[in-house]
Amino acid sequence: MIERFPDRPERLSRGLALVVATVALTVVVGWVLQVEVLVTVLPGLTSMKLNTALCLLALSVSTGRLVPGHGWLPVPVLVVTLVTLSEHVGGASLGIDELLVDDFTHTAGANPPGRMAITTAIALTALAVALLAQDRGRVRTPQVLSALTFVVGFVAVLGYAYGVSSLYAVVAYSTVALHTAVVLALLAVAVLARQPGGCVPWLLEGRDPGAVVGRMLVPIALLGLPLLGSLRLAGERAGWYDGVFGLALMVLGSATVIVALALVVGRRLQAVDMARESAQLELERLVESLREGRDEAWARAERIAVELAEERAQFTRSIGQLDDQFCTLRVDAGGRIAGHFATPDPVGLLSPVVARLVGVLDGPDLEPGSARTLDVVAGQVRAGRPVNVEVQVPGADGLVRWVWLRGTPRREGEDLYVDLVATNVDERRALTDKLEDALDVARRQRDELEQVNRLKDEFVAMAGHELRGPLAVISGNLELLGLTAPSPEQARSLETIRRRAEGMQALVDDLFDLARLRSGGVSVEPVQVVVDAAVHEVAAELEPAARAGEVRLEVADTGPTGLTAYCDPRRLHQMLANLVGNAVKYTPPGGRVQVCVAPVGDRVRVEVLDTGIGVAEADLPHLFEKFYRASSARAGQLPGTGLGLAVTHALAEAQGGSVWAERREGGGMRFVLELPRTDPAALAATPAFGTSVPQP
Repeated sequence: MIERFPDRPERLSRGLALVVATVALTVVVGWVLQVEVLVTVLPGLTSMKLNTALCLLALSVSTGRLVPGHGWLPVPVLVVTLVTLSEHVGGASLGIDELLVDDFTHTAGANPPGRMAITTAIALTALAVALLAQDRGRVRTPQVLSALTFVVGFVAVLGYAYGVSSLYAVVAYSTVALHTAVVLALLAVAVLARQPGGCVPWLLEGRDPGAVVGRMLVPIALLGLPLLGSLRLAGERAGWYDGVFGLALMVLGSATVIVALALVVGRRLQAVDMARESAQLELERLVESLREGRDEAWARAERIAVELAEERAQFTRSIGQLDDQFCTLRVDAGGRIAGHFATPDPVGLLSPVVARLVGVLDGPDLEPGSARTLDVVAGQVRAGRPVNVEVQVPGADGLVRWVWLRGTPRREGEDLYVDLVATNVDERRALTDKLEDALDVARRQRDELEQVNRLKDEFVAMAGHELRGPLAVISGNLELLGLTAPSPEQARSLETIRRRAEGMQALVDDLFDLARLRSGGVSVEPVQVVVDAAVHEVAAELEPAARAGEVRLEVADTGPTGLTAYCDPRRLHQMLANLVGNAVKYTPPGGRVQVCVAPVGDRVRVEVLDTGIGVAEADLPHLFEKFYRASSARAGQLPGTGLGLAVTHALAEAQGGSVWAERREGGGMRFVLELPRTDPAALAATPAFGTSVPQP
C-alpha cells in the first residue's frame, strides 16, 4: 500500500524554488564581479543574462513563498519580459538590456548584448502569468502555462545533450543558455507542485492506479529514454559503432525496459489472483459460518417453543383436574369470626385455614409465613375486603399443600359474610416453578442468542473491514493491469477477476451495512432529492444488464416530474439499485420490468413491477429477512445472498419510509418503496431486523 505524504508537493515546490534561487543569485554575483564562469557554466557556452537571472530569482522567491509579500513579485517580471519581447519583435533596442552592467562575455551565438533570448522571455512570461492566475484560484491556466515552460526548458536541455542547436536556439542570435534551460524546467515543476489538485501533487500523493502508473513511467520517460539516447550518441561520436548499430542498441535497451515492466505486471497479476482466491475462500467460510449459526439458532428456538407448549398443555390439564372446597364465614358486630357453612373436606384444604381464622388454639401447626398470611386474611375478612392469597397448609394426610384462597364479602343485616373458595394448587405451583425455571432457561438462551447475534454482527463488520483492503488492492491492480495492453487471453482473465471482485465487494458492502445498521453505526444525511431523476439514473446503469438478459427495462412517465423526497441520496440510489436489480435478475428473457414514480399524500411512492418468476405466498413474510432466499430463486438456482432486500428494508425505515412486496396477478412481483416528501418530525430509530412485512 502506498503511503500518503500530504506535505510532499509543498516540500518539492519549496526545494526546487531554493535551487533556482541559488543558481540565479550565483549568476547575479557573476555579473556584478564579472566572473565569466558563473554566468556561462562552461567556456564557450551562452551566458545567462542579468535580467534573466533577476527574473528567475523573483519568480523562485514567489513560487517558494520564501519572503513575505511574495505575491507581487511576478508583476515586475511580467513587465521586463514583455518589454524584451517587444524589442525582439520590433528589432530595436530600448537601452535597458545593459542598464545595470556591461556585457563582458564574448560567447559564440550569443544574443544581443545583455538581452535574454526570445524563448526565455516567452517562458518567463508564461510562468509569471501562471503564478498570478494560481494565486487567484485558477487551476487549468497555471498548469498549461507551467507545462509549456517545462517543455521549452526540457527541449533546450535535450538540444545541448544531443548537440542539436536548433532545439535551444530559435534564431542564430537568440540562444537559451544551458543553465537557463535547466532552471526553467525546474521552476515549472515547482509551480506545478504548488497547484492544489494539479498533475504533480496527483503523481506524488495519488493512490489510484493512474498515479501508480505515472510514478513508474514519468522517470523512465524523462530520464531513462533521454539517457539511452545520450549513450547511443556518445558511442557513435566516439567511433565505437555506426548509426545502425547504435539504433539496435537503443532498441535493445528499450526492449529491456519493456520486459522488466512486463515482469512486474506479471508478478502483480499473480498477486491479484492469489488475493482473489484467498478472499473468495474467506468469504465462503464466512457465509457458511453464518448459515450454520442461523440454522442452529432457529433449531434451538423451535425446541424451546415445543417445550413451552408441552409445559403449557400440562399446566392446563392440571388446572382442569383440581377439586375446590367452599366455606362461609360470618363476622358478628363484635368482629368475631365464626364458621357458618363448609363443604366436606376429606383432604383438609379448608380445616386448617378456618381454625386459624376463628382462633382455635389447638389447630394444626402452620408454617410461619402461612400463619402470618392468614392473620392478614383475618383482618381483611373483618374489614369486609375481598380475599385472594395462596398459603401452605398441612392436610389430613400429613402432606403440606399450596391452597389458593379467594373470597367475596356480602352483608345480611348487621352480619358480614365472606364466602371462601379453597383450591389445591400444589401441582400448579410445582408446574409454575418448572415454568419459571423453563422461562429462566429460555431467557438465558435468548440472551445467548442475542450475544451470538452481536458477536456475529461484530465479526461481519470486522471481516468486511478486513476484506475491503484485499479487494481494494485487487481493484487497483486490475486497473493497473488494464493499462498494459494485455493479450486477449489475459484480458479475458482480467475481466473474470474484475467481475468476481465486484461481486465480492458488493457482498462485503451489504454485510458491512447490515452489521452497522443493526448496531446503529450507519447515519443517514437526508436532503431534498429528486426521486424520478434518481430512478432514471439507476435505470440507465442497469440497462446493459437488462439488455444482456433480454429484459425490457422502462421508466413509466405517468406522473408529474421533479418529485422530491427527504432522504439520503446515496442510500436512495442503493435502495433503488437493489429493487430494480432484483427485478431484472429474476425476470426471464422476453419479460419486462417497469418503474413508476408518483405522489401519495405526504409521501413519494416508487413501484417496481416485473413479470419474473414471482414469490410463493409462504415466502412473502420472510422476503426482508437477512440471508432469506425465496423458494423460486433456490429452485431456479439463481445467484444471490439474500442481503439486498434486508438492507433496503432497514434503510427505508431508518429514513422514515417503508418498503413492501406483493404478488401480481398473472405472475411477477410488485415492490413498493415510500419515502416522506418533507422532513418528518423525528426519523424512526434504526430498526431491529424482524420478520414482519409492512403493508400499504
